[in-house]
Amino acid sequence: MDVALNGVYVVNSPAAAHLPFATAMNAPPDTGVKSWTEWTGFSYPLNLTGQPACVVSCGFIATGLPIGIQIIGARGADGRVLSVAKEIESLIGRLRE
Repeated sequence: MDVALNGVYVVNSPAAAHLPFATAMNAPPDTGVKSWTEWTGFSYPLNLTGQPACVVSCGFIATGLPIGIQIIGARGADGRVLSVAKEIESLIGRLRE
């Protein structure tokens, strides 16, 4: 990841690989997904590599559950990730007004 993020300001990705589902479930229904690793593929690998990442809520699906965007930075770029997350949150807030 250090090589992939060399010279990159931040990377944005979905927060999860599937739409949100009820917290009582272990995996999204009707998808064939059985393990949490199948729907958290955008987030858990970053925990293993030590990359700073932050998820910002960016809207809701028809059922009212939230969806989010993940901001990822190079190792040591925690402040940059939080700064971008704050700006995205501010922009989304203005769009909702």
